[in-house]
Amino acid sequence: MEGCADDLGPGFQLALQAALSRVGMGLVTDSKAVHNVVAKSRLSTRRCFPGATCELSVSVSLEADGRLLGQGSADLNQSAFALSCASNAELPANAAKAVVPGVLASPALAAFAATVAPPSPPASAAPVVVAAAPAPASVPGTAQVDYISGTPQRNAYALIVGIDRYRDIPVAAAGALTDAERFAAIARLTLGVPDDHIRLATGDHASRSDFEKQLLWLKSNVPSGGRVYFYFAGHGAPDAATGASYLLPYDGDPRALESTALPLPRVLRSLSETQARDVLVVLDSCFSGARGRSVLPEGVRPLVHVREVGPTARVAVFAAARGAEISGPAPDGSGGLFSSLLAQGLGRGEADHDGDGTITLQELSEWVTGRVSRQARKDGREQTPNLVLGNGVTPGAFAIASGLGTR
Repeated sequence: MEGCADDLGPGFQLALQAALSRVGMGLVTDSKAVHNVVAKSRLSTRRCFPGATCELSVSVSLEADGRLLGQGSADLNQSAFALSCASNAELPANAAKAVVPGVLASPALAAFAATVAPPSPPASAAPVVVAAAPAPASVPGTAQVDYISGTPQRNAYALIVGIDRYRDIPVAAAGALTDAERFAAIARLTLGVPDDHIRLATGDHASRSDFEKQLLWLKSNVPSGGRVYFYFAGHGAPDAATGASYLLPYDGDPRALESTALPLPRVLRSLSETQARDVLVVLDSCFSGARGRSVLPEGVRPLVHVREVGPTARVAVFAAARGAEISGPAPDGSGGLFSSLLAQGLGRGEADHDGDGTITLQELSEWVTGRVSRQARKDGREQTPNLVLGNGVTPGAFAIASGLGTR
């Protein structure tokens, strides 16, 4: 497959600048200028024929100190935009209009903008400045996006939850929001889940009632033979008396788990009651109460015997840690260690051990588990990701992503 080397162009930059101004940000094109955030644009060719037209994928991400604030992407084909390989034309402004809404919809971007500029700045106030990093030259056959693309899964649905700060819990689940937004990008690009099949619940939109509503959404919409991806990054909590595991929503309280939190077995049972052929549950939380992404009521000592989650039919659970272990942070502070390596192995295709363009659950589990354990030991703790398989789930045949880099 041949590629085209094209510049995103001033039309694209002007449209991006207009969109960013709506959240109080300005744009500079010199990356050496003073700036708070870096805007990175990526262009990749899906199919390109010399002298004819190119089908492209374009994405924009905003980053601050290595943290992803927002990301948007769009596919441009002949029905929307025809680009001549020979003309080396620039991407027009309408490409930015297709991409930027996804960037601006990020809660992390809104939160960041609020910290560096007042909501209604005076006319004389300087806007937040964004430096636009130049797009790298396209390399034939190589995706120039943060995550590689995969074959679309038209019947797949994804419910993604990320909660870093809680209403009634003073201890934050650091990096959980970033982890969830990162997994949402992977679901869209690498897993090929349609945009309208992805629900991202974060912050105060991830309350217990929100959880219940989104689980009902899955039951109502997933077709027979479809697939469900459920991702949760945030605090877990054990029942001090029974050792049962709970997921804490935004309004969850470890002192009243039964009335404010969600028992993990109940969540798994609800997911198994959809019409999906199979379900993959990814949990970057823990249930020991010994810090990390788990909490206990004040005054309770972390000596709870945590019950391991049991298998549920058609459901595979890939959890960040076992029983009494802690789900810890990545060394660079970019989120959870487990989620960071999961994104690397899945979103960048590194877990494709045999190089066949498909990542199976077995490949992903083997790639992530050893790396998490080794890094955790370097950090002075034990953390062993745990894969639990329900009846009907065969990890070697469970293709999470396929057609990598060819979408």
